[in-house]
Amino acid sequence: ETLNEVFSDTPSSEKDGAPLSGDGISLLDLLVETNLFQSKGAARKEMPAGGVYLNNERVTDIAFMVKKEHLIAGKAIVLRKGKKNYHLVKFF
Repeated sequence: ETLNEVFSDTPSSEKDGAPLSGDGISLLDLLVETNLFQSKGAARKEMPAGGVYLNNERVTDIAFMVKKEHLIAGKAIVLRKGKKNYHLVKFF
């Protein structure tokens, strides 16, 4: 609930969390699906430069996989591009 309150004005989406238990979900795919980036190519350029964050921690590895252990309260992740572009992804 607190997470929803803090990010009430932030764009959000819901996604099936089943793949998180296995190999995970490609961070590149999530960045494009959430419209933080127009394409995977654009995300690939920005990530090594340090402009992508997962739960407020910088991610520079373009092969990064989001897994179950990255979830906040077992339910969501916060993606950020640059300083002000956030997106909350809730998993069901």
